[in-house]
Amino acid sequence: MASLIQSLADAQNTDPNSITYASNITAGSLLVVIIRDSTSNAGDPTVTDSRGNTWQRDGETTTTNRGSVFHYSAIAADSGACTITVAGAATLAIRLAAYEFSGAWDSTRLEQYIGNATPNANPQTSGDATVAGGAVLVAAMGTQSDVTADSVSNSFTLGPQSAGNRRGIPAHRIVTSAGTYGTAFTFTGTSNGSVGSIAAYREVLGPTITVQPVADTVILSNETSASFSVTATGTGTLLYDWELEDGVGSGVYANLANGSGATWTGQASASCSAALTAKTLTGRRVRCNVTDDNGTTTTNAVALTIWDGPQVTTFPATDGDGESTATLTSDYVTGVGEAIEVRIPLSDGDVAVTVTTT
Repeated sequence: MASLIQSLADAQNTDPNSITYASNITAGSLLVVIIRDSTSNAGDPTVTDSRGNTWQRDGETTTTNRGSVFHYSAIAADSGACTITVAGAATLAIRLAAYEFSGAWDSTRLEQYIGNATPNANPQTSGDATVAGGAVLVAAMGTQSDVTADSVSNSFTLGPQSAGNRRGIPAHRIVTSAGTYGTAFTFTGTSNGSVGSIAAYREVLGPTITVQPVADTVILSNETSASFSVTATGTGTLLYDWELEDGVGSGVYANLANGSGATWTGQASASCSAALTAKTLTGRRVRCNVTDDNGTTTTNAVALTIWDGPQVTTFPATDGDGESTATLTSDYVTGVGEAIEVRIPLSDGDVAVTVTTT
């Protein structure tokens, strides 16, 4: 899932205008620039950067006398320092905001752009963007003159702004489910809002899991191996990375590692297995990260259960004769009338009882 890596703002009233990311950008990340020009002639801005990335204009919203908001984006081709330059805009009041988001992206990343030009509106709305699933939403509001205080509704987070002269106000939100999302910017200052906008960027989906792993149960007195497998489809070569939970129910996973009575094989294959000599890992879950050219999909987590003998799953109270009918799980009881010793774990030790199959 995408996350915000960094964001920044710049208020130079020049053309061209440049803004430099504070930290090195990361290959594959989504770069977003919002340009706010409060002049009556917004011009036709272009965006380039010092790393040679390809920028696309995702949308623009204009008014006849209150300027424009432009949204641009690029996918970082490599990692390193990055300075963005905007040229071709009018020179009176250019405001830039830049974001970097992690995730898996390609040229189809823009799911929807919505713009709303309503001079003298406060609050200023962006309109509503409807997304099919999880998405990064980047919104903006523009005014002709200074803004002294501002806020944004609907769980958007205000981005960095140019102190003392905030004519271009960015905001972002990361959503995980399908829905309709919009903004309402409110503010005080010397002018009401003129432009609101929102761009929705959708991550590229990773592989599709067609067959999920299945939980496995091993009884050491009868077998010594557990196995898990996954079937997936995707784009390009599929890569597999199996993980084991570090404690029962912890939800924290790490690559398979030998030890605790298990020797693992198949870490990077569609199937993995464990040769078992102890029940130390019982109850922990196994899952697989499957990666293709577009991203990574994680399978369901399924349990590894290890027994060392027959298991009593139901043992009601005894009747008047001191007998009880137990439900016994064992894959090597072969007939009726067999007497099997079963140890029932209690808080102060095990109790051995004899079970006769019926």
